[in-house]
Amino acid sequence: MSKISEEIIKQLKAEIDARGVSPSSLDELNEIAGEVMNRQNNKAISDFQGLSANQMHILNNFPFSDKGAVRFKNDILNDLLNDSVIVLSAKIILENIDQVKGLKLTAQGNLPRKVVSLIFDIPLPGKDEYRYKPLNVPNEKDYLPSAMANALLIISKTVSVRNNKLFLSALGKKIIKDNHLLFRTLLDAFVTKYNKGYFDFYGDNGIGNVGILYVIYLLKKFGKDFRPAEFYSDLYFRAFPTLVDQVGQYSSIDSRTEANHCFILRVLRSGLNYFGLIEMVSLQGKDFSHTFQVRASPEFYQMFEIKFY
Repeated sequence: MSKISEEIIKQLKAEIDARGVSPSSLDELNEIAGEVMNRQNNKAISDFQGLSANQMHILNNFPFSDKGAVRFKNDILNDLLNDSVIVLSAKIILENIDQVKGLKLTAQGNLPRKVVSLIFDIPLPGKDEYRYKPLNVPNEKDYLPSAMANALLIISKTVSVRNNKLFLSALGKKIIKDNHLLFRTLLDAFVTKYNKGYFDFYGDNGIGNVGILYVIYLLKKFGKDFRPAEFYSDLYFRAFPTLVDQVGQYSSIDSRTEANHCFILRVLRSGLNYFGLIEMVSLQGKDFSHTFQVRASPEFYQMFEIKFY
């Protein structure tokens, strides 16, 4: 039995004792149990950084909707998105699709090298020591910004693939002129549909595919100052502890450390960082290893509002 189940049973017994009379029917028992459950679900939980179970449910299950807690602000300026690698990469792809003929893909179904070359020229965020940019223009699948932007455009149905060509959808024709709508569409696809582990070697697990909006909540709460990236991974795994056991081990380090590395790569470095929502600073240690400091970007605070009703 879980700790939560034990706590609910304990509270149910305490409620019955406090009433001084045993429930006279199953309906009355169910009514008491419902009251106890409602109190439990609305109780602030320390591992959720003060959110209740109900608030966490709303946060993670209604992304960017009117029912959800994280919403896009309505007055976002288009030029706020000019530093988003993913938005800029997606715009390059869209602008190279002929509205009639489409964009011919390679024999392997990848973006043509000329398009990848344009994406390759976009400066990556952060300092040089952790950009890890190849020396020559790679294929689409060998360069994450191009592969990720193309995948997000496809799964968001901004483009479609027919006869080994990319074509603009009705949404694509509208979105190409609206950076705000493009950003919202791509981030929604990243949060709700995109498999964060598709381009890494950490295996098939839920890290990053669960709880992205909780990370946005954490950044809203703690992100004004630079903090170690592990600060966020620790809070993330405190809220979702079972994810630690899902990560595959590809080295001699323990599973928690491996899970931290997976989170930092998927959610921070190759996720929110590429969307321009965080700033990362790399600090080199004496053994040439790197640690990362993270804070929310100025754009982050102008992008979201978080409300619970």
